[in-house]
Amino acid sequence: AVLVAWPVCVAGWIVVAAVPDNFRSSAVVYVDTENILKPLLQGLTIETDFVAEVALMQRTLLSRPNIEKVMRLTDLDLLSTSATEVERMVGTLQSRIDVRRRAPNLFEIGYEGKDPELARDVVQALLTIFVESNLGRSREDMDTARRFIVEQIRTYERQLDEAEERIAGFKQKNMGLLA
Repeated sequence: AVLVAWPVCVAGWIVVAAVPDNFRSSAVVYVDTENILKPLLQGLTIETDFVAEVALMQRTLLSRPNIEKVMRLTDLDLLSTSATEVERMVGTLQSRIDVRRRAPNLFEIGYEGKDPELARDVVQALLTIFVESNLGRSREDMDTARRFIVEQIRTYERQLDEAEERIAGFKQKNMGLLA
């Protein structure tokens, strides 16, 4: 049994050593799909389903401009010297990044590759791009709301001034009756 076990173990160790290392990095993100996806899906006559939301998130996150930003943030653009290498690298990144829906508002962004630091950096870059794009939208919404509130305050101030002028005019006109 020992004579059989040792060759089997040695063969198993050789096979295990020959298997290349593969690392996966992932992050789970809470996404308020009502606020983020609704403006993008506005005007559609059908109600969107979960599959459509995931597909839209994936297309948005894996768009060429975003992949190029990921390449710049992870310094992968420094490794490519020609346009064909850039195209190959964009295709490789797009195929190794996956976006999955884990719960109604939870999405998992993952990357699988041979370098653990690169896997972590790619997922971090995608999260950064995602957060920055949504913060920009939130800031615009806050600025719009602030402008609306300031406009409403000005309108109410004008209405209040007009009402006070009418009261003052009424008091002057009816001074004898008010006493």
